[in-house]
Amino acid sequence: MVWITFSWSAPAQTRTAAQTFEQNIAVRQDSGFNAAPTNAGWRDVKSFGAVGDGVVMDTAAIQSAINACPAGGFVWLHDGTFLSGTLRLKSNLTFFIAPTATLLGSGSTNDYPILNPPTSNSQKHNCDMALVYAEGCTNVSLDGGGIINGNGRKHFRSPGGARKVLEAFRPISIWTVLCDQVGIRNIKVVDAGMWSVVNMQSDHLTITNVTIDDHGLGGNRDGFDVVDCWHTVIANCTIDSGDDAICIKSGHPRGVNDLLVQHCTVTRSQSNGFKFGTASRGPITNVTFEDCRLHNVSHSAMALESVDGSAISDVTFQRISFSGCQNAIFIALGQRHGTPAGSVSGITFRDITGSGMQDTRGCPISGCVVNGVSHDVENIRFDNVTILFQGGTGTIPADPPEYAGQYPENTMWGNLPAFGYYLRHASNVVFTSCSTRFARADARPWLATNDVSNLRISGPTSSEQP
Repeated sequence: MVWITFSWSAPAQTRTAAQTFEQNIAVRQDSGFNAAPTNAGWRDVKSFGAVGDGVVMDTAAIQSAINACPAGGFVWLHDGTFLSGTLRLKSNLTFFIAPTATLLGSGSTNDYPILNPPTSNSQKHNCDMALVYAEGCTNVSLDGGGIINGNGRKHFRSPGGARKVLEAFRPISIWTVLCDQVGIRNIKVVDAGMWSVVNMQSDHLTITNVTIDDHGLGGNRDGFDVVDCWHTVIANCTIDSGDDAICIKSGHPRGVNDLLVQHCTVTRSQSNGFKFGTASRGPITNVTFEDCRLHNVSHSAMALESVDGSAISDVTFQRISFSGCQNAIFIALGQRHGTPAGSVSGITFRDITGSGMQDTRGCPISGCVVNGVSHDVENIRFDNVTILFQGGTGTIPADPPEYAGQYPENTMWGNLPAFGYYLRHASNVVFTSCSTRFARADARPWLATNDVSNLRISGPTSSEQP
């Protein structure tokens, strides 16, 4: 098999995320995935001295199996709980955790050396440690049906368990950086020490049938972080996260390009469901979220934030349903830390259904003013969007203050002048065949605007109760 290397500064690959998905399935079928674990391509970690009793440190034994694995081979964990610190994967390898096995992260930071991949990505300041780590690898996979337990429920928490320990002092469960042809499949990631799965500048990435369960754990435990990756598919995953469920970030000029998220379910998020930002340096473009469900989200079901200069464009949310969320949609264009203002353009919400909202604020959709110059969010479409807002407010508040460089979150402006949508510094916004209602009578209109041009509305209801 011939593997294609990737140019990080100017990627020559043009395959779409969906094509990558299909190719990676073919690679899996062609790689001997269904072969018996006894053939020459498999390396049983127990043959290298791993004990698997959850007490003895198995780091060295597992790493020896990885180092000895032939190209195209499998490192096999089975029948046991394997206590380990950082494991470094290599190219042309599948790290196979069988359904009978758990990889258990050590509870001591002494077992996680500081990692320093050769990239200037700003998100490195949050990422120093990892349990499973791949750097500069090609054709690397995790698979098997087993569990990766980051030991975050017992360790890596402040006294009392509520406050966070800084990210850099906690290990990521899975971290790939500067890799190409990455597959993460059929794995359950639980109790992360920090963010659960981070892919940074890793391309042709396929994540399927992965369950993330950090139920009840706060302290910045994201589900999936996609950081400056190209050609990515996340499909058929279930997420209960201690922070954002799926977070699209950019800390590098290359940005994020060609991402498809489909058939995923967020059962709980202690922050946002699907989020763009807060790290938002490079362009983020050609992204689709479709056929997904979100429940019990502490902040926004869908959030787009460009506050570090990113140009966010060509983003589609379609066939999304949500319930029990604090906020439905949050879009913020701003400027902080002296960076130039970026842009938000070409955002489509199509066939969206939401109910059971947990807050009265409504949806902030706002551009910004920098040095007296207005920067609009542009070309925002709402097609067949049906949301039952909470309502229940007896007064109409004044327009909120302009964005002033604070951490962007839908809560930063309090109650808005509309129970549904508040548009500010926006142009070419279209509502078509939408339904905007409240569960409790509200003095506010369904829509309020400030500095909005070319607003078109066709058919949304206003304030009828269900």
